[in-house]
Amino acid sequence: MEETGMEVNGASILQDLNRTLQKFRAGMISESQATKEMTILNAMLRAYDVTELQRKVEALEAVVGSRK
Repeated sequence: MEETGMEVNGASILQDLNRTLQKFRAGMISESQATKEMTILNAMLRAYDVTELQRKVEALEAVVGSRK
């Protein structure tokens, strides 16, 4: 994804998950390939979610810290 200049974010990962599902349903990829792709994409989505949560916590901590 990032290699093509496309920004990796939650929405782009969800699009890739959907694209993989559609390719599987259309018979363009095997169940094994779909499983591998979904596993990688789900790991990416979890990592993105953790990163976003960490960013939000740090922003909240900065606000709270500035009020002391």
